[in-house]
Formats: sequence, C-alpha cells, structure tokens
Amino acid sequence: MPSTEGAPPVNLGALHAPQAVEPVAPIAPPDRTLRLGDFTSPVPDEVPEDLLDGVNSAAANAEAAISTGGKSVGIDPSRSDKIAAGALAGAAVAGVPAAVVCGVAGGVLTVASGAAFAAGGAAAAAALPVAPAAGAAGFAAAVAAGSAVGAVVCGVPAAVVGGVAGAAAGSVL
Repeated sequence: MPSTEGAPPVNLGALHAPQAVEPVAPIAPPDRTLRLGDFTSPVPDEVPEDLLDGVNSAAANAEAAISTGGKSVGIDPSRSDKIAAGALAGAAVAGVPAAVVCGVAGGVLTVASGAAFAAGGAAAAAALPVAPAAGAAGFAAAVAAGSAVGAVVCGVPAAVVGGVAGAAAGSVL
C-alpha cells in the first residue's frame, strides 16, 4: 500500500475542472524488474526483454496519465501519485489472476468444443485433401484464440474493479 508520508488527503473543496498541468513523467524500473505502481518484482531471464519493456512502459505511462489527471483537477501531486500507483497495483492484483484463470478456461473450452467437432468432422476431413499439420495448426490457433478471449473477458473487468479499488485506497491511505 502507498505510504501517507508527505501526501495530504484529497481536499474536496479544492477540486476543480481539469486545467493544463505539467505532465508527470513515467517512472522507469530498475533492469529486469516488473513495476506496476507500488508493486515491483524481479523478472526471470527467460522473459524476453521486449515483452518486459512493453509491460513496464504501458504501466508507467498509465500511472503517469492517472497522476497527471489528478493534478489537473486540483489533487496534491504527491497524493495524485499515490492514487495512480494504487490504481495500477489494484488492477494488476485483480486483473492478472482473473485473466490467467479465464484464459486457461477459454483454452479448455476450445479444446472440448474442438474435440466434439473433430469427431463429427472426421468423415468430412477424410474426404478432403488437407494435410494433418494444417489441421493441427488451425486447432492450436483456435485454442490460443479461445484462451485470449477468456483472458480478456475476465481479466479486463477484474482489472477495472481492482484499479478503482486501488485508486480509492491510494486516495485515503
């Protein structure tokens, strides 16, 4: 959780319509470290650098945008930073597990439905001059798509809820 040191509470009487402010700069994590708000973790060498950089950049840019938005409506910059960090951490804590669980479920459902269709389509497949490798590649692509859909369907709403909860915690803690 974000610390309250140096961060006054949100003063509701000081809030106003958004005004132009100096944008908050994204925070770069140390090498081989995942940073999502106040959460940091070392990353194994097996994770590709470009993937880690993409995740860290997206998280840092979102955090900076949330913090800039808070500043623009009159929230003290240090409190706005804590709200942004809480939002990112909350989104990660809620969204990532939900995306993993539902991604696996989506893949399993795709395999189950694919097996049912395969049984019915075996005769038709025998009549078509289609290479078995093409069928396997198509099946693998379908499983990947089912997993991705499952991850998005559950992960995005959970991340939104977690982000709101994290931002709320960051605004009062």
